[in-house]
Amino acid sequence: MQSAGAGIPVWTTATYPATATSTGTILRADGTNWAATTATYPATTTINELLYSSAANVISGLATTNGGILNANGSGVPSMTVTPVIGVAGASTGTIGLAGITSGTVTIQPQAAAGTFMS
Repeated sequence: MQSAGAGIPVWTTATYPATATSTGTILRADGTNWAATTATYPATTTINELLYSSAANVISGLATTNGGILNANGSGVPSMTVTPVIGVAGASTGTIGLAGITSGTVTIQPQAAAGTFMS
């Protein structure tokens, strides 16, 4: 039944897709009717899983890691890393080691001038 506010409700026919579409699509309102999404979604997810677009119109899940840091590679593909990798000036990758330090705080500040970092 459907009513336009104060009017008397009348029976109407729901507008749904006549047949199922691709696996993993969901129904969404297009403003007038119900339509299947062009994006595909996983059938299930796990606790603490992050959803992201792994390709055009493809939603995928990324499992999280306790103590992990969310990273993205050079193409923007996300991943979880437990040991952070920090870029070093003049190198495409690198790590900053804290040999002998077992506790404390590391503060990363913005670069003050080309080639010079604030301390």
